[in-house]
Amino acid sequence: EEEEEEEEEEDFVLVGYRPTRGKGKSSSLVFEQEKEEEEEEGTAEHSSTPIRKRGGSVVLSAPSIDDDFDLELSKFKRLVETISPTPGIDALREEFEKNTSLQAVENAKIETEERARLRKSRVQLAAQRRMQRLEEELRLTLVEESASRDGAMLKIASFQNALSLRDVSDASVTNKATEVRLNRVEKERKENLENISQLVQDAKTMAQKQREEKEKQKKIEAEKKLEEEKRDKEIQKQKEKMKQEEEARALAEAKQREAEKVPAVYVTAEALEAEKRSLQVLHAARERVAAYSASPEAKRERRTIIQRLTIHVQQVACTKDQVVKKADDIIREFLTPATPEHIRTYAMITLSKKILAQCDVQVAKLNRYAFALAEVLARCAAHIPELSEIFVALLRDACPLAVPKYYPFLKSKYAEEKEYFKICGYAPSEDDPNAFESSDSYANRISGYMLLYGAYVQVSRVVVQNHPHSIDQAWAWFSRLLNKCPPNRQTAVALESFLKHAGHEFVKTYRNQGVKLLLVIAQQWIPKLESARDPDAVPVISRLRTYLNERKFEILPEGSNMPKTDTSSLTI
Repeated sequence: EEEEEEEEEEDFVLVGYRPTRGKGKSSSLVFEQEKEEEEEEGTAEHSSTPIRKRGGSVVLSAPSIDDDFDLELSKFKRLVETISPTPGIDALREEFEKNTSLQAVENAKIETEERARLRKSRVQLAAQRRMQRLEEELRLTLVEESASRDGAMLKIASFQNALSLRDVSDASVTNKATEVRLNRVEKERKENLENISQLVQDAKTMAQKQREEKEKQKKIEAEKKLEEEKRDKEIQKQKEKMKQEEEARALAEAKQREAEKVPAVYVTAEALEAEKRSLQVLHAARERVAAYSASPEAKRERRTIIQRLTIHVQQVACTKDQVVKKADDIIREFLTPATPEHIRTYAMITLSKKILAQCDVQVAKLNRYAFALAEVLARCAAHIPELSEIFVALLRDACPLAVPKYYPFLKSKYAEEKEYFKICGYAPSEDDPNAFESSDSYANRISGYMLLYGAYVQVSRVVVQNHPHSIDQAWAWFSRLLNKCPPNRQTAVALESFLKHAGHEFVKTYRNQGVKLLLVIAQQWIPKLESARDPDAVPVISRLRTYLNERKFEILPEGSNMPKTDTSSLTI
């Protein structure tokens, strides 16, 4: 059967068509009809050709070449038997057999080609018929599908109509049910409102009765409480009296112990002697101008001096030309030998105050401005050394740490905090004249004063030859602070500000000895400050550590190397 199917596929390949072998009902019926037609046609046209049937399929088989040869050979033998033997008959027989075999082969070849041609034509005809039947089946199938689709659409339309009718009926039923339910809910609501009103009224009545009972109870309790409070007050008064007596005794003992242990002020003897000398100069200067300052006739002149000095100080710029110009202007107007002594002294005191006033306004905000002010002051003081003593005395009066001098707070010494704040140099508060500035504001003012003081002492004698308060005062200040003043926030701020402006010139002048003093600060003084664990001192500790660790004392402080001139220094 497999061989027959292969032959059939070869026949269809000849016409360029390969039939689909499926298991469908229609295709199998058509295939059987085609086989029957092929059998009938084959029987009618070639009745002599043998036909084989295997498994329901028709296969045409061509006669074998050997069979034809045997048939002719038998005929020839019968003919030879009828003829009497003649000479050379064997040669003729062989030649005849050879010709007969060749003719049989040629005939078989021709017959095979003819059968192949007929079979190809039959296969082509069968393929055309099959395609026609398939097209007809496809057309019938499409017609059936269209009819079934139209029927389905009709059913869907009828279902939709039925659903619409049912929805209408359901909506009417739902509306009626909703109306009935709403009526029932409204009726229940009215009944609930009536019940609630009754309950509210009953609750109000009950609450009124309870309030009356509570008020009565409160009155009784209040009376009892008043009696208990009276007794408690009497007992408390007795306890407070006893406590005050104990606190008074403890305070007296503490004051006595504190007075014995803590000094009234931290300062060295040398610092006190230096402060005393500068204060004597200041007091002598004030005595010389006392009459002039109080004279009504000199009021206009004093105002003119103040205005002129204010303008000069405000016009000081951070350039060398402007510093020299302002110093020369001040000397020429107020500090020449020809100037009356009382006017010269009054101008020195006023100039010192105006420069110190810039510590709050300019120096604390713009640190480099301190170098310009300091050089102007140094040039004027080189001309009249008394000016330096007056300035330093006023600076130490405004900022005791410039001595350096530190006042600890002792309850046994100060009756009120105001007295302590005043002696330490705290300024009155801007918001409340009866109060003093905050600790942060005080620390900022200390920083401004010490920045100016550091810039003043670092002015080199190369720049100002007769500078009366030069870098040797920096060594004295450092040693006095480290030897006597306790490490705390205020002293640390003063140290950091003074070191920031005077540190470079100090190390440049004293070299190894100056570096050793800075090591004492880093290795001994700062650890003591850190051990106090004051959170307000953390920023200044960080700045000190940075200055020493990064060796900023080897670099010129910002603003100390002023340019020669600048457009901002031009004045009219």
